[in-house]
Amino acid sequence: MRKVCSYPAGTKLFNGLSLDGSLKALPGIPYAAEVWYDPPTTAAVTDFPPCASALMLPVAALLAGDSLPLFTAHVASVPINTLIDTGASHDFVSEAMIKRLGLSVRPTSWSHVSLADGGKQVILGQVELRLVVGPLRLSVSSYVLPALTSAVW
Repeated sequence: MRKVCSYPAGTKLFNGLSLDGSLKALPGIPYAAEVWYDPPTTAAVTDFPPCASALMLPVAALLAGDSLPLFTAHVASVPINTLIDTGASHDFVSEAMIKRLGLSVRPTSWSHVSLADGGKQVILGQVELRLVVGPLRLSVSSYVLPALTSAVW
């Protein structure tokens, strides 16, 4: 097991949303926190229940920018940077990534998504992604957007 990163007390790790939908800085954490990583063993892959999977993600999670929780997942053996957004209502993927993966998009009844900044973006369709994150195998149904921006994440 190895320590990946440390955060002193007072570090601002999270943002919230006000009632009007604008970002609101939350207070820093009241205590120091450490993130540890225990590499998976070579044992057989286990399928974890979806409700537990978010708690069991390996912290091959690199932190970038304003401490966004980014990690690398694989789709068809292609590495993709992925953001864990606990405030998002659905999963989203860019059209460019779908083209890179060579996947086909199916129609959806939804035409637009409301963004965190109050704007809207067209939904091009929906696609099933089979994500591999360490020992986890997840199937997610994601909406395809023309591009992902900071307003989407």
